[in-house]
Parts: sequence; C-alpha cells; structure tokens
Amino acid sequence: MQVLEELGNAIRPENVSIVDLLVAASLLAIAFPAARWIERLVAGITRRTGVVSDTGVVLIAQTSRYLTLVLVASVALQLVGVNVGWALALALIFLVLVVLTLRPLIQNAAAGFVLKSRPSFAAGDEVEILGHIGTVIAISARTTVLRTRDGRRVHVPNTDVLDHSIVVYTAFDVRRGSVDIRLDPGCDLDFVTGLLVEAVERVDPVRSEPGAEVRARNLGDGALQLSVDYWFEPYTYTEREAMDAAVRAVHGSLQTAGIDLLPPLVEIESSDSGA
Repeated sequence: MQVLEELGNAIRPENVSIVDLLVAASLLAIAFPAARWIERLVAGITRRTGVVSDTGVVLIAQTSRYLTLVLVASVALQLVGVNVGWALALALIFLVLVVLTLRPLIQNAAAGFVLKSRPSFAAGDEVEILGHIGTVIAISARTTVLRTRDGRRVHVPNTDVLDHSIVVYTAFDVRRGSVDIRLDPGCDLDFVTGLLVEAVERVDPVRSEPGAEVRARNLGDGALQLSVDYWFEPYTYTEREAMDAAVRAVHGSLQTAGIDLLPPLVEIESSDSGA
C-alpha cells in the first residue's frame, strides 16, 4: 500500500498546461528518430577512435540509443506531472544489471548484426574459421553455423568470427588447384607441358579461362619437380571433384605417352588464391 501511495503522490497532473502536453507529445514523437541519430553519431565517433572492436561499437551505440529513449521519456513524463526521479533511477539500475547479465548474448547478437549488415561472407560460402572448414549454413543471433566437409555441424560464436581472420574459399568465381609431380629430368619439358595442359583442360571441372599452366618448381634429387595449376568454379564443383578430375587427367596422359612418375608418385596441394 505504501508503494501505491508513493506512486499516487508522484502523479500530480493538476499543474499541467496544454503547452506542457504539446511539448511532451512532441518529445515523444521525436524520441525514436533522435535516438537513432544519436546511435549513428556515437557509432561513428567510437569507430573513428580505432580502439574499439566492431562488436563494442555496436554495443555502445545501442546502449546510447536506449538511454536516449529513457531520458526523453522521463522528461516527457515530468512535463505531464509525473515525478519519475525514482523510477528513472530504478530503470537505469535495471538496464545496467541486464547489460551485465546478458553481456555475452548482447555481444554475440551485436556481432551477428555486424556480420549481416557488412557481410564478408554469406550462407552458402565455404569458409575457414578458427581451423574449421565448411559451408556456412546460417548466421544466427549468437553463432555462425558451418557444415564441415566431413558432415559435421560447427557453431562458432559471432564474436570469435569478428575477432579472427576468415578465409573465404568461394569469394571469387574461380579458384586454383594444383597437382605436384616428379619426372625424369631427361624428359622433354616442352612436350610434357603441352601434354599436361591439354589433358587437364579437357576435363569438365577445369576452366579454360584462366588456362592451366605447368610450372617447373625444382631440379634436384634426381627428379624434375613440376606443378600443374588449374582453375575451377567453386560454386559448381567441390575441391575434391576438381582435384580428382585433374589427377586422373595428369596420370592418364603420362601413361599414354609412356612417361613414368618418380616417387613420391603424386603430391597434391590446393591453393586458396582466387582470380
């Protein structure tokens, strides 16, 4: 009952004029656009300092927006005869407690907002994050969800995604792969180069533009080391499909020409560079 009496004493509309009502209504009308403007202003200033992460910038900016709404609402209520001093204090204390309690959730949500508003990758892209390689299934409020190449599902916290480097394998229309081989140094290098380029470019996963090329990497240990580089479309073919087709083409062309591979027979590497 005492709380109700105090609440009743806090509301005294008898001294409220029409002007007060109009001013209060005007304040409430501009509260939301003003809060948005202050949010953008604070975000810009905070980001220019260069000492706050993207997640921190979003968190600070959103807090300033909510505080602006609380302050404007309190002023409007004061104008219509409501004493909100104690209520404002309780609201601020409650807001601080909520921020502290839900800080990890808020940070991940803010990070998720940043990832969606300024995307460096999207659902369907193949990425590498913190050692996990997989296709992005979704970017939720808390985590970025990956489906790995071996069929596992991985949830990476959005704050970790923003704070660490990300490799996007499908960032460009084409991606390079490479097959390393060792041949007898006495072979005709020009003949082998033409043979391998023609063989690799005949298989479906390999793009004719940019064309395949053969690079001589080393001449030592009694072997000529070559790399057969090719390009494929990562959205059409997986790395495994492109590599399998290229290895088979290289092996078949050398067998047909009677050219033997030297041990180790084939070393395979995949390059992450794009066009």
